[in-house]
Amino acid sequence: MKSFFGIFLFVGLIISACSVGVTTTPIDKHFILDDNSSKIWLVNKLVKNNVDYSNKEIGKKDIIVFFATGRCMIQKMNTFGDTIGDKFNYYLRMSTAPPTLELTKEKKRWLFTVHTITDDKIILLPQRGVKFPYEMELIPLPEP
Repeated sequence: MKSFFGIFLFVGLIISACSVGVTTTPIDKHFILDDNSSKIWLVNKLVKNNVDYSNKEIGKKDIIVFFATGRCMIQKMNTFGDTIGDKFNYYLRMSTAPPTLELTKEKKRWLFTVHTITDDKIILLPQRGVKFPYEMELIPLPEP
């Protein structure tokens, strides 16, 4: 009888604890891109019509460095540190449905739908009418 009362009391506490009006705060996914400073992502795959056009040699793959300032830089991994890559402004809009990532530079504008965004993978799908027609899979730069 004591164990039944104990279980009943425990379940009652759990239910009441879940209904006291506690609100949750959504996770800010902006930090995944730049770690609130800067973060290097490797363009692991460039896919169009189910064909991966990315270079298989890791040194010749592109990297994207996202900075917390809202700027990013794209360049080949084997030139990183020797030259400055293409600089873009980026805008991550997680509040839109679906979420989007926009890269802009002068007259260039690439707009992607964010399909997946986690600490270890970002999948970006190109939106129609954009001159960059590739789906991109980004992963954090791996250790050599």
